[in-house]
Amino acid sequence: MYCSRCGAPNPDQGSYCVRCGAELALAPPGGPAPASAGGPPAPAGPAPAASASAPVTPAAAAPGAAAPAAPGAPDPADAPNVVEVLIPYKNGFALWSYYLGVFSLLCGLLLGLPALVLGIKGLQVAAHHPEARGKVHAWVGIVLGSVTTAATLAAVAFIVWGSLARR
Repeated sequence: MYCSRCGAPNPDQGSYCVRCGAELALAPPGGPAPASAGGPPAPAGPAPAASASAPVTPAAAAPGAAAPAAPGAPDPADAPNVVEVLIPYKNGFALWSYYLGVFSLLCGLLLGLPALVLGIKGLQVAAHHPEARGKVHAWVGIVLGSVTTAATLAAVAFIVWGSLARR
């Protein structure tokens, strides 16, 4: 028997898929269930009769296999790893914005303005591609870039105003 959701082979007596945890549809008494589009063909032969006295539990579906997740539960393989959460390497704009924002504390306008621009672009990428992540990194770059850009422009304005006031 093959899973109609992921196409994985399963024991004929199983109630749940051993790979994705989806509930398996029992074959009709007249023959095997039709194969899903793109999935492997259903095995030939009569479908086994379901035993009312001994229902099959998900843990007993495949000997030695781990119990599948509840139907509709997220697949643990789709969960992001620790590195992906801490460093949004799929969103280069947000990552560059973060680093430029941090280093703009030393260089001011030279790195602050690019951090601000790349942070805005990083937020746009994160909004269109949520799997890219990086919203926090982008916001850190925007805030630090804005602060250092404003501080640098204020310092330049103060110097210019001070030099013009002496004349």
